Amino acid sequence: IARLCHRPGDLLTVVTVDEPPTLDIARLLLTRGTAPRDGAGVLAKQIALASGLPGRVEGITVPGLAGPEVVSVARTIHPDLLVIGSHAGRSVHRMALGSTSAYVARLAPCPVLVVRRQALPRRILVAHDGSPDARAVLHTLRALGPLPDTEVHLVRVVPEGPPTETLPRHARRLAPGIGRVARNLLREAEATLEADARAYRQAGLVETRIAVLAGDPWRRLRGEVRRFR
Repeated sequence: IARLCHRPGDLLTVVTVDEPPTLDIARLLLTRGTAPRDGAGVLAKQIALASGLPGRVEGITVPGLAGPEVVSVARTIHPDLLVIGSHAGRSVHRMALGSTSAYVARLAPCPVLVVRRQALPRRILVAHDGSPDARAVLHTLRALGPLPDTEVHLVRVVPEGPPTETLPRHARRLAPGIGRVARNLLREAEATLEADARAYRQAGLVETRIAVLAGDPWRRLRGEVRRFR
């Protein structure tokens, strides 16, 4: 965060949610609960002292459930970036309500950075679908400052043609044409991804590689994450 908020006019808002015990969730859904403890105010002061941020640091503590309340605050203050931690805990609370970070990443009205480790990233996998949002990743990496030793892996997954044996008999004569379309999509995706990779290298991320895969995006990306980490 300190690397991203380095301009004098930047504002860092620290949000903590005073969640009830799991057994009190039903009551909370019916009422607004009690006044929250001011955990964010204490954290804001600690962060300001520890990081030496030149901008302002403020704290907001709200009562409620973490995911909905963080999203609600984001919709109110309109941040440029929302940063949230994540952990692999298996508490009763997590199993009952789901992952807070996943909820926030899905519903927040702004870009979300989910952080699992304190160190600066040295291996970054970018799931690139060719959209403006995917291309905006480079802007965020530039804001982190020089990352000369960081390896970036740009991955794009495109649909593949169905196997011939799965097509109805009367449609199998179309299989060669479907295959050509799939191969053209792969070539076009590789060309556009290589152009974006050049922009990464010009920005100082010289260890940028690309991979264009065919198949189901969710399954292929999960495989790349396991292979790349």
